[in-house]
Parts: sequence; C-alpha cells; structure tokens
Amino acid sequence: MDNHFRIMGNYQGTTEEIDTTSDKEEAVRLRGEYQMAYGSSWTVWVEEQAFVDGDLDECLLLED
Repeated sequence: MDNHFRIMGNYQGTTEEIDTTSDKEEAVRLRGEYQMAYGSSWTVWVEEQAFVDGDLDECLLLED
C-alpha cells in the first residue's frame, strides 16, 4: 500500500494544500521549509493518506 503526504497550511482561518509528496522524510522536510518561509502567522502540518483500492483514503495527521 502506497502513501501520499500532503503539506497543509492555515493562514487567517483559510486552509490550503501547499504541496504533496510520496516520501515521508521529504514531507517533514518540506513542512519545516514552508513554516520557515511563511513565518509564524501560518500553521503548517503534514497529513498522511493511504491509497486503498486505487483511491485516497481518509487523512491522518502525521506526528513529527
């Protein structure tokens, strides 16, 4: 089963997907880079999704 990692961000109540990757280490690295680039007014996190029967399943918050 493959996984999909979404780097998510929230700014002033608006949440958006910033980036995606299929590599967990890359997702954690990207989260740190986006948090540093966007600054403290943004909240940035990683969500993990698993592919189930070819479709993306529910998101899980990735603890890092």
